[in-house]
Amino acid sequence: MKEAGTSCTAFWNHLLTLSEEIATSNSAPSLAELNARLLTVEEAYARTFDPADHFPEYVSVLLCKSIKQLIEQHIRQSE
Repeated sequence: MKEAGTSCTAFWNHLLTLSEEIATSNSAPSLAELNARLLTVEEAYARTFDPADHFPEYVSVLLCKSIKQLIEQHIRQSE
């Protein structure tokens, strides 16, 4: 497991930027675009946070991963 240290600040800034990009885009992102954005969270932070030490960050990564998996399932079903 990587040391979280300043990763917490980087993580929250990443989520903040992601939420602002989604909220301020001129049109709603497609499911594929949203899926790609959530994938960046999973790829960058999936093994960064230990639930014993950084529970909110750990749960947030899991939430992003779960939403991403649901979107992927929806995309597969609609093809």
